[in-house]
Amino acid sequence: LTLAFSTCTKRGAVKKDTLNNLESNGECVVNIISEWFVESANFCSGDFPDDVDEFEVAGLTKLSSDVVRPPRVKEAAVQLECKLKHKYEIVNDKDEHTATMCVVEVVKSHVKKELYDPEKGVVKFEGYRPISRLGGTTYGKVGDTFSLPRPEKDEFR
Repeated sequence: LTLAFSTCTKRGAVKKDTLNNLESNGECVVNIISEWFVESANFCSGDFPDDVDEFEVAGLTKLSSDVVRPPRVKEAAVQLECKLKHKYEIVNDKDEHTATMCVVEVVKSHVKKELYDPEKGVVKFEGYRPISRLGGTTYGKVGDTFSLPRPEKDEFR
């Protein structure tokens, strides 16, 4: 499984901790935010000095990872241990570095037991309540979901 995400720079083209950490050790954990801990997760987006442990100030719990060195967030329903495969610097029309797109390989995934359907091999959406960070201070909730069967190739003839 491959994931891609981007991290913007701070004012003055300064890299954020997420990118600095990923570049320094080539590993990360993608912890999917759910509604029940969005405030704590948002607290981690503060502009803290490098020596501040954001887990501690946000009241989140560290869990050791199985494959990578960075810790997981215990409160997250889905935790993806990842290794960096590629990164691409994004520049604006003034050739200023404004963001970096990171492509990572998931090497181990963790899903809270009560949210995993072993028969289907999927995360149960009910109870998961994922949140997306849309940029700046804006977040989004995933609303209703539905299934839509994929067309069969013989339907095109």
